[in-house]
Amino acid sequence: MREALAKPMEDLGNLFEEQEREILALRKRVRELEAQLSPLAADDLKRIYGIGPVLEGRLHGLGIFRFEQIGRWSDEEIDAMQAQLPEHPGRIRREAWVKSARDQYRKKYKEVLTLK
Repeated sequence: MREALAKPMEDLGNLFEEQEREILALRKRVRELEAQLSPLAADDLKRIYGIGPVLEGRLHGLGIFRFEQIGRWSDEEIDAMQAQLPEHPGRIRREAWVKSARDQYRKKYKEVLTLK
């Protein structure tokens, strides 16, 4: 019985390995495309009070690239983002990132960021 299952199990293992390689290749391609697009649309988040190069990189890794994104965070979104930055407890509110992001948006785009 074991011998009868050996070949199908090997085939299944090979299929999984092939699919895993395909998934990794697709993820790599997505990262490459994001890297091409993000700088075009990205604001300099370091202009927000309290955000330096390291935090800017962390935010980029979390999909945050624009003043507008931070400037529109609700209390719930601040809490969710703060949970992603546990080494900086309370920093988002303490340093008023949302207000600073709105100010930077206004300076750069010459318009007030309206909440949706």
